[in-house]
Amino acid sequence: MHINILKRSIDFLVDDGRYDRRELETLLAMALEDKSIDDDEKRVLSDIFNTAAIAGLDQATEAWIKKTRAKYAI
Repeated sequence: MHINILKRSIDFLVDDGRYDRRELETLLAMALEDKSIDDDEKRVLSDIFNTAAIAGLDQATEAWIKKTRAKYAI
């Protein structure tokens, strides 16, 4: 499943060079389709969150990422 998350994240990133909150929530939902997030999915999501932070985020999205990382140990 992590490959699908990665592919989708590339589609989102190519669109405008950054991720918005809706896109990040979509990627998290993909990881949670089986009710858990495995280590590969965590690695991919962590990389995506790091890339999102580099591109710049609003404070609400930064807070959401921080909360999501803590909740799912990403």
